[in-house]
Amino acid sequence: WVRKLPALPKAEPEVVEVETKRLLGLPQLPFPKPSLSAQPFDVGEDPGMEAVPLPQRGLFQEPPHPSAEMGCLLGHPDEIPLQPDQVKARERLGLDPGRPVLALLPGSRKQEISRLLPVFARTARAVAATRQGLQLVAGLASDAHRELLLPHFAVDEITVVCEASTDVLTSADVAIVASGTVTLEALFCRTPAVVAYRLAPLSYHIIRHMVEVKNIALSNIVAGHELVPELVQSQVTEASLIEAVNGWLDDPHKTRQYRSEAQRIHVDMRRDASGEAAQCIMRLINGAD
Repeated sequence: WVRKLPALPKAEPEVVEVETKRLLGLPQLPFPKPSLSAQPFDVGEDPGMEAVPLPQRGLFQEPPHPSAEMGCLLGHPDEIPLQPDQVKARERLGLDPGRPVLALLPGSRKQEISRLLPVFARTARAVAATRQGLQLVAGLASDAHRELLLPHFAVDEITVVCEASTDVLTSADVAIVASGTVTLEALFCRTPAVVAYRLAPLSYHIIRHMVEVKNIALSNIVAGHELVPELVQSQVTEASLIEAVNGWLDDPHKTRQYRSEAQRIHVDMRRDASGEAAQCIMRLINGAD
């Protein structure tokens, strides 16, 4: 059979596909990637389903769209094991399992990386100069970002890994990270982190008068207090980053406390996301029958 469809406006292929299925009345269940874990993902009132990434349920008592007929909990907590294996992560990355690791995750957008990477690199080299055997590893969201990193390090000075943030974080004793979902991922990997947030000066000037928040890091928001140090805008300096990194490396008791609370939060937020998604799909199929 053929059903005539109205003309669709010019859009991305994925948008056209979703809209075409909607017009045909085909049920859909979006399954966001774990990297979307801190963002609501809504498909609207038709077909009446939404996938709520897991940390969203941790931040809000009720789903952001209570009218939805079904919901699934998705995201990092089920992707990352409750007992991350640091030794195996280091082996997978080609690092020496017996030597400490400092990880750098400067973000996923070019402008963000350009603002943070220079000070991240200076900090990493300064810390490495005072700690014999320290290994440096950089986690990049895309291989296209490699060119942004290369001017700041010699080829044999740092291990560069693309699209493997969980292994990078799990391998590390401490990570310097850009503010974003990676802060929550670091918590699930039990990796002590230092969080940096830097915008273009004009953008920051505008936003600071519009938004008032106690914490910017998702890990701190979920914990309800400053679990990891946050450095914002002018605070993001080499000296402040070095102090924060050394604060973790020099205080094993503080690290143990952090990992204990991270474990508690991970267990509390963990759900059988794949199982819940399967149940959503089965309810959808049965409803279609």
